[in-house]
Amino acid sequence: MRTPILLWGDLVKKNKAVTRRSLVGEAAHECMYAWVYLTEFLAVRRLSSNLEKIKMKSEVCSILSDFNQKTWEMLDRKQIDPHFQLNKATFETPSLLNAIFYSRKNPLVLPSVVELGQTFFTAIDKFNLIETLSKDRFALNYNTSSINWIGIDNSEFCNTTSTTLHDAIQQNITIYPDWKEFVPHNESIFHSRFVCSYAFQSTASLADFLSDHFDCAVIEDAFSINPSEISVYNHGQRETFFNLTLLNKRMADANFETYVLDYYGDWPSGSAPCLVVKILFLKKNLLDLEKFKEFLTYHGFNFELKDQSKEDILTSLLSKISSSQWKKIYRNKKTNPIWGKTEISEGHLMKNLIKSFYNKFLIFKNGYRSYNLSGRNADEAIISYINKKI
Repeated sequence: MRTPILLWGDLVKKNKAVTRRSLVGEAAHECMYAWVYLTEFLAVRRLSSNLEKIKMKSEVCSILSDFNQKTWEMLDRKQIDPHFQLNKATFETPSLLNAIFYSRKNPLVLPSVVELGQTFFTAIDKFNLIETLSKDRFALNYNTSSINWIGIDNSEFCNTTSTTLHDAIQQNITIYPDWKEFVPHNESIFHSRFVCSYAFQSTASLADFLSDHFDCAVIEDAFSINPSEISVYNHGQRETFFNLTLLNKRMADANFETYVLDYYGDWPSGSAPCLVVKILFLKKNLLDLEKFKEFLTYHGFNFELKDQSKEDILTSLLSKISSSQWKKIYRNKKTNPIWGKTEISEGHLMKNLIKSFYNKFLIFKNGYRSYNLSGRNADEAIISYINKKI
C-alpha cells in the first residue's frame, strides 16, 4: 500500500534542509495535480491566443506536424510554456477526438465527449485548439461550444476547478464523481489516460462500461503481461493491470474494431511489469476511415490503422520487447518510478550511475549538505493522516 506524501521547504547552504509544509494522502495528490495540470492548462490557453502567429496556410500539414521545433522558432516559449508542458504528443488525443467528429458517417449526430479523470478539463481547450488549426483545411460541422463535455472524477477540488476554468460553457459541462453514477448520453465518445486501471477493478467491468455506453473509445492504460489481470498498488491506490486479450475479445463480441496506436513496456513504482497500450475502439462502420486518416496525417499523426480485433495482441506486443530491455526498464523505474517510456540504449545503466554520482558531487560542492526533508512537521502530517484512516 502506497500513500502520497508531499514535503515542501528550503535548501540551506551548509545546514540541514528546512521542511515548511507537509501534505499526506489526497491533499498531497491534489497539490501535485494543481501544479502539473494548471501550468499545462495555462500554457494551452496562452498558445491558443497566439495561434494566428503560427498557423500554416498549407494543404499538406499543420504546425503540429513539426510542433516541437517550428512552434518555438515563431513564439517565445518562456512566455507561452515556461514549465515545458507542451509538445506534439500533448495534442495526439485531441487530434484523434477531432478526427472522430470530422469522419463520422452520420454527420447529423453530434456526440458527447466523456473523459474519465478530466482533472481540469484541459481536454476542452486542446480540442478547441485542434479545431481552430483544422477549420481552414477541412469542412467541419461541429464546434467546441456546441458539444456536451462530461467528466468523471472523484476529486471535488478538480471538479470545481474544471467548471470554474470553463465558465463560458458551464451549461455544456456535466461531472460525475464516480463512473457508476454516469448517465448515458445518446452518442458518446470516451477517452481516458491512466485512470481506468484505478477506477475499474476488473477487465470485465471496463469492457461492459465501454461497450454499453459508447460507440468509440480512446484509452491509454496498463495491461498485464500475463494472460490474466493482476492487482497492484500504485500512487496509494489499488490498480488493475487489465487482461488485454479478454478486453479485445469482449469489445469484438460487441461489434467493435480494435486499433493499437502505441505501446511500451513499463514497471511503475516497482509494482509489477506491464504493457502500456494506447487503443482506439470503434464501432464497425462508424467512421469514414479515409477521412479519419487524412485528418490525422495533416496534423502529423501517422498511425497504422489496422483492425486487430481478431488478433492475439498481447503475444504480438510482448514479442517486440526483449528480456534485456525489460531489465533496463526495471532498473530505470527503480530511480524514476513514473509512467513513461524508458530510453532503451547501450550503456544506459552506467550513464545513469555516473550521472547520479556527479549530481551528488555538484550539490555538495555548492554547499547543500542536506536535501532530505523530514522532521516534526512531516511527522505530524503523517500521524494526522493515520488518525483519519483509523
